[in-house]
Amino acid sequence: GRPVPPRRTSVVPPVCMILAQAARGLRSPGARILGSFSGVQLAPRFCRGRPVPPRVAVAAHDGDEGRMSSLKNKRSVLNEMSQKNGIAEPEYKEVLRTGPIHEPKFQYTVAFGGVEARGGSQSTKSLAMEAAAQAWYEGNGGLGPSVPRSLEEAVAETSQKDEADLAQTGTLVLVDLDNMPKCLLSLDSFMRETEDHGVCEVIAYSSMSYNPSHPMPAYVEYRRANSMDRDAADILMVFETGLMLTELIAPHRRVKSVVVVSKDHFATRLKEILQSKGVDAHHVCNYQDLGSVLGLAAGSWRS
Repeated sequence: GRPVPPRRTSVVPPVCMILAQAARGLRSPGARILGSFSGVQLAPRFCRGRPVPPRVAVAAHDGDEGRMSSLKNKRSVLNEMSQKNGIAEPEYKEVLRTGPIHEPKFQYTVAFGGVEARGGSQSTKSLAMEAAAQAWYEGNGGLGPSVPRSLEEAVAETSQKDEADLAQTGTLVLVDLDNMPKCLLSLDSFMRETEDHGVCEVIAYSSMSYNPSHPMPAYVEYRRANSMDRDAADILMVFETGLMLTELIAPHRRVKSVVVVSKDHFATRLKEILQSKGVDAHHVCNYQDLGSVLGLAAGSWRS
């Protein structure tokens, strides 16, 4: 029979709401008015009438790359190094699992750039892979060397292993890696198996979206368009071929024929344009025909 007191509600003052809207970038009339003052950038956010401390962000400055890299997880660092240097991604492998079923411990190794390292036991697979990447990055413990080689040395050693030799004169091969990413493997295999292959130069093109799964041979000249659009690599190939046209039709030229390796329609048109200018040009759109077309190109300028 007693009256129930009314429920209290939290009332946010209008000024606080305006400050909160301004801090969040909302465009209410009050926020627009306060937005003309530089001090609004320091206005606190409000949650149920109580101020919430602003988040603190650390800005990176020039020369702080070493300090900032320590804040990244090392798996991301290795992936970035892989993309930047155009080599195979790190390969993680579980080598040991201990402990009870309900609380296992995992241990992983990582192989990257010709160096292998082993991390410590961790409670999850993700943490174990991160520990392996950390061991590779720091170069202490595990299977890797106590002082790891530089990535450039590791890439050079991996790339130059069992490598084919280029001919002094012969065929220029233009490769579109975006739609034929395994072409360099097929090409290198053909060149190693064929003593008189006739390939004198190899130029590979890709966009930023291309992610190499294998290291490139050192004799490959790699051109990467500064765009995620795959057409950018095609445009770059056509543009550079146009710049080389004078050399391709010179009387005493080093390049006797051109083979364009791509599945895109532009490659057919590029071949036709080169042929109209007097260049012995060929087009390959699958891996199976690569060897036969290269043999045909070599035979055309040898005869």
